[in-house]
Amino acid sequence: MESSFQPVKQLVKIGAGGFMLLLSILFFTPHLAAQANTYTTYLPIAYKAVPTPILQPLTRSSSENSWTATWTQPAPDITRYEVREAPNTNFESPLFYNTTTTNYAFSMPASINNSYCYQVRAFANDIPSIWSNARCIVVDYYDDFSSGNSGWAIRRQDTDDVNNASYYENNELVVKIRGRWDYAIASPLVQAPTGSYKLSTRVKFDSGVDNLHAYGLIFGADWNGLPCPVADYWTCFNHYYRLLVIWHGSTNSLRMNLKRIDSHDPRDNAGRGVTLVDYNEVSVNPNDWNTWTVEVHDDGEIVIRINGEVEATVNDATYLGDRYFGVLAATDEYSGAEPHFDYFGATNLP
Repeated sequence: MESSFQPVKQLVKIGAGGFMLLLSILFFTPHLAAQANTYTTYLPIAYKAVPTPILQPLTRSSSENSWTATWTQPAPDITRYEVREAPNTNFESPLFYNTTTTNYAFSMPASINNSYCYQVRAFANDIPSIWSNARCIVVDYYDDFSSGNSGWAIRRQDTDDVNNASYYENNELVVKIRGRWDYAIASPLVQAPTGSYKLSTRVKFDSGVDNLHAYGLIFGADWNGLPCPVADYWTCFNHYYRLLVIWHGSTNSLRMNLKRIDSHDPRDNAGRGVTLVDYNEVSVNPNDWNTWTVEVHDDGEIVIRINGEVEATVNDATYLGDRYFGVLAATDEYSGAEPHFDYFGATNLP
């Protein structure tokens, strides 16, 4: 029997200062019964990994709804970076951005999609690092209700009579309360922007408005991520701030108050809590469109405006960390409240 053994070793230089060690050995060719068989064994390729960049906290969105992602340079000979973007940290069907610098600026029009998450990886020539840590930001939200399918639905309501509805009509959101002494909260289950923010909506009662019909804005609400609502209404809007605006027929006027809702009555799911701003009359046309805004500042200051004019200011930071919002409709002794909302916005405050 004859045999041959020829070891071969080759060292190849690659990017990022690393080396690929390519070992091809054991070329062993036995000759037996006039038949030659060649056996080749390839050992694993080993190389120095490209270091992973560290993604820094994202800048807060500006008044133009712009923000920037910044990261560290993990090695001196990085040739480019790839950033991926998705609505959440699952990063399913992401968008990709390429750059040779250690930052990337983003700018988006305000829309119903206002949550963005990012990761970055470095490349040394064509060799990538693993993906970095993730960072997320919530930016400006805007809905003109023209799509008719932007996620608004009733999330909490009284339980003695649930004959309520929310729906889109003529590019407006309508919340309809058919019973008496009832309420319903509608929400898209979207958060307000990171940092100080302002909520705004333009709203009007329908022509059938009656005494003590009401509408409102909800903010500072919670949601644990589970389906909402559920039978016992425990997954979302367990606490929140409630700006309530009531139509008084005897004086043909609007009155407003602000209440912090800390819990709900187990008998009928009515909100219970602390009054922050007591009822006061608002000097506007109660039968016309009116624009309400609520500013929520990082220090807990809450500013309420009607058509641009300050109506009330109060300080309460109890639910500052909870950022879900919505709208409300309610009735007292007369059924049939039907406020129409023209748009809803949640924007960053500089």
